[in-house]
Amino acid sequence: MAVGMMVGMTIRAFVRGVLRQTDFLRGAVLVAVLSALVMSGPLYLLSARVFDAVEAMRPSLIDLVIFVFGISLLIGAVREMLTTGAVPVLLSTADLPDQPEDQPLPRVVARLEPELQGRLLALTVRDHYVDVYTSKGRGALLIRLADAIAEAEGEAGTQIHRSHWVAWAAIRAVEKENGRVWVRLCPELRMPVSKSHRAKLEDRGLL
Repeated sequence: MAVGMMVGMTIRAFVRGVLRQTDFLRGAVLVAVLSALVMSGPLYLLSARVFDAVEAMRPSLIDLVIFVFGISLLIGAVREMLTTGAVPVLLSTADLPDQPEDQPLPRVVARLEPELQGRLLALTVRDHYVDVYTSKGRGALLIRLADAIAEAEGEAGTQIHRSHWVAWAAIRAVEKENGRVWVRLCPELRMPVSKSHRAKLEDRGLL
């Protein structure tokens, strides 16, 4: 099981990072196909060793291909549900100007699914992924934060923490709590400001 999980993670990283396949459906199917091709053979040989004395329990190679393919799709669907979702309703963008029609979306936003491509609000690190918050929702990309920030060109903003970047237009309030400073994007979403980045808020008169 541990080896299977590692192989699955490696295949998913290859599809998302090397092949740059960010579309959920295509990426999930490709991961499932590669996983079935890579893992079904070794599993078949293992089952032949384990169930040699009880042939009725031994799965066929086709059984294992279907099993691995289906499980991989299920895991992909669960991961998508956990990593992608709508921005909370209270994240009001009523007073946030729309992206000018003649101005292309930042490259980091253009990587997202079409339904999530809106005005860029924030970037935040989560494990090996960067969550991209837009006015239409939240997506996740397998990318370094430094590269995501470089691809945010076109939307004025700044890095406020080693794990967070925000667009100036998205900041609704600056809060202090127990000596720490936070920027508020909506009632449910706020991000910490590290000491080394507080001067940026002071320069704009926000702190």
